[in-house]
Amino acid sequence: MAQLLASSITWIWIGTFCFTATAPLIAAGRVHSDGTSWGFEPEFTDSMTNVTVATGRDAVLSCSVTNLGGHKVGWVKADTKAIQAIHLIVVTHNPRVSVEHIGSSQWKLIIKNVRKEDAGFYMAQINTDPMKSQVTYLDVTEPPDIIDERTPGELRVRENEALKLTCEARGNPAPRITWKREDGHDLHLTSRDEHKGTGGSFRNKSHGGPSVYSVDGETLRINQVSKRHMGVYYCIASNGVPPSVSKRVAVTVLFAPTVTVDNQIVGVPLGNNVTLGCIVESSPKSINVWYKDDKMIANSSRLSYEEKVESSYRVRMILTIGHFRKTDVGKYECRCRNELGEAEGTIKLHDLKPLITTTTTTPPPIFMMGENDIYPLIIGTTAWTHVLQRDRVLTTTGRPQDRPDSVGDLPTQPIGDAEFLPAGSASSNNHNRHGHEMMKATLRPRSGGHSSSAASSTRLAVGRQSAVSAAAVVMMTATVIALVLS
Repeated sequence: MAQLLASSITWIWIGTFCFTATAPLIAAGRVHSDGTSWGFEPEFTDSMTNVTVATGRDAVLSCSVTNLGGHKVGWVKADTKAIQAIHLIVVTHNPRVSVEHIGSSQWKLIIKNVRKEDAGFYMAQINTDPMKSQVTYLDVTEPPDIIDERTPGELRVRENEALKLTCEARGNPAPRITWKREDGHDLHLTSRDEHKGTGGSFRNKSHGGPSVYSVDGETLRINQVSKRHMGVYYCIASNGVPPSVSKRVAVTVLFAPTVTVDNQIVGVPLGNNVTLGCIVESSPKSINVWYKDDKMIANSSRLSYEEKVESSYRVRMILTIGHFRKTDVGKYECRCRNELGEAEGTIKLHDLKPLITTTTTTPPPIFMMGENDIYPLIIGTTAWTHVLQRDRVLTTTGRPQDRPDSVGDLPTQPIGDAEFLPAGSASSNNHNRHGHEMMKATLRPRSGGHSSSAASSTRLAVGRQSAVSAAAVVMMTATVIALVLS
């Protein structure tokens, strides 16, 4: 009898959301074959909750009904007015929709592989008179997706002009846009630079303050762009639904070449190798050439040049001259040109003269020396010699005094070594005023100081160009002995 009654129910679509059924009157108190009571009105026992699911996942809408009896549960999508299912029968032609009945009270509408168009209000209805219903909302979230046609991948702008970067993305919820540099460096924003987003307009107020490494907003505007703004920027879109996405935007700042030389004047001794360098900044890349005395330099076995890339707009020009000659002396230029202008840097190259020396072929004079003594190196000059206590190094003091009492605080510079002659060359009872034994010694010039050694000659760098004559040597020796014995 119950099956007959159930089968005689006819569902009728009425108005916007409603469907109802007609059935014979049932006496109160009877029990349906499925165990539910006849004569008691069916009721929703719990409120339906909204459901949020990401695109591609399965959505489950559920309701709980008691005392259903011979009535039926139906599902309707409110915005399209489309019946999804009645009881256990799927009405919609959407193959992703199914229904499930658990126990005596749980009813579920299942939508597999949810799409954006599945979002909206859904209604669960019981065909009572009047009809009873509950509503839930299905929110379908979407990961962010950057709109390529509205976000250019490359921009070229001239120096000092305005730069505007725009990035748009779709998704649910609405994505947040963040701008960063690929290299992680400062964005170099000023108080005049503006970045706008869905939350409004924001300005960097830290002019001259802390660096800014990222900003939020669909639009990043730099009012006066410079070469330091050149590089790759990332537009990053995120909305809490993984994954976040990004797009690479390459910014090229165009400007005329500039040249900076390492040294404007270079002196090199003849015979040495020399390297000249210039730093060139240009965009687009410039044509770079070396010139000497207004003539272009060609690569050769002795003159060679190369370029080392230091950044997207900076290169180092290097010219190497091997075995520097007198003919290499002159004016060198690194010249650069691109479509926006040209520039040059000048380097003057000259041969470096050796230190002024006094040359004599006379054998080094013999001195009577004692440790910590002071001697005039050449009579009538301000140069003095000093024999140190332990290593016996001759040094100059540069003091125009007849005889300094102490040289401990005077600036000294080594000029040579006191080479003491073999023992027995001096009297054992001959001592200087410091109590140190006097010994015969010769001056051996020290390289790297004020003097250098050469075969068959002795050079003393004492600021005099006249040769020391034999008479001067004799006079110097006599003066030294007189000072020591005084």
